[in-house]
This record gives sequence, C-alpha cells and structure tokens, in this order.
Amino acid sequence: MQHTQHQAWIQHGFKLYANIRIMIQESQHWKAPLKRAARWIDLLVIPSANPDKTLVRLERELLVGFYSIRKLLEAQKCSTQVRDAKLKLQWHPINDGMVPDHINRDRVPNLYDLNATESETRDLKFICDQWIHSYVLVPVFDTDGKLMGTYLASDITSRNKVYFITRATIVNVFRTVANDDQREAHFVRDPNTRRYVRTV
Repeated sequence: MQHTQHQAWIQHGFKLYANIRIMIQESQHWKAPLKRAARWIDLLVIPSANPDKTLVRLERELLVGFYSIRKLLEAQKCSTQVRDAKLKLQWHPINDGMVPDHINRDRVPNLYDLNATESETRDLKFICDQWIHSYVLVPVFDTDGKLMGTYLASDITSRNKVYFITRATIVNVFRTVANDDQREAHFVRDPNTRRYVRTV
C-alpha cells in the first residue's frame, strides 16, 4: 500500500513538473517583465529623501532581469543574433594593494582607479553572469537623481577590475531581449555535447 502511494506521488510530481516546464518554455512570461523593468529603470529618478525603497527595487529589477535573460539564453529562447551580440564595456583597474571584501566593496573610488579607463568586448551571457554573481554592485546617480549606470563586478572579476555599465546599456539589453520575438527557430545536434543547439 505504501509503495503504491509512493508511486502515485511520483507520477503526480512528474505531471506537475511537465506543466511547469510548459510554462517556462513560453518565453513571453519572462520577456514581458523585462519590458516593464526597462521602462522603470529608464525613467528612474532617485528620491532625495528616503531612497532605500527605490534602491532596493532597482537592485531587484537588475538582478531578476539579468537572471531572466540568462534563463532565456539557456533555454535557447533568444535568436542567435541576440545570443551572440557583443557589447563594449568600460572598466577600471584595481588600485595596487587593494582587496575587495564584505566591508569595503561599496567603496569603489578607493578600490579602483577611476581615472584609468579600459574597454573590452563581451557577450550577453558574460554580462548576465557578472550580475548574477555580483560582488560589487554600486549604482551611480547624477545631480538630478537620474541613474547614470552601475559599477559591477563578480567575486572573481572584482579582484582585478570593476565594470561600469551605463543605464543606456542596461535598458537596451532588456528591450532587445524582450522584443526578440522569433517566429521560427532551427536546431542542430552538437557533435561534442550531443545536445541540440539553436542556429537561427
């Protein structure tokens, strides 16, 4: 009797999982919030009094947004044009002898040489990973309270450099992924991994 109940629970679990998979496979459930987040971030002006609530929402919108993008990439719900797109990122090197930690990681001007600016080209997955594994995440606002961008680095990256991701870049990425409505997709089996990968 107990074995039969156990088997029934397992079968029920598989049915639930199948339904969840169907929902996750529908990319618009993930893309629609990206459109809303892009608009909110683009229009954001931080209040001078009691900014904490707005800052918390900003961090949540950024982290959830880039996590969603990575899930869409992994589920192959983005076109190859979006998946393979390259973005030029600015970064600043770490100052000699400085080590970012839980106490000082928000003190970007002390940790990094902001007068020395370099650039590199990275793909979308790399940028998502920096957000998801962010160790340094410090938004910057102009004198009117408008978001200029964020200093960003993962645990590993922060030991050598910090990126500055502009508001325009963030908004553009969110909107590009959200509007990437492909009507047709082609897949081939990768000879190395034996998994299907998207070619269009």
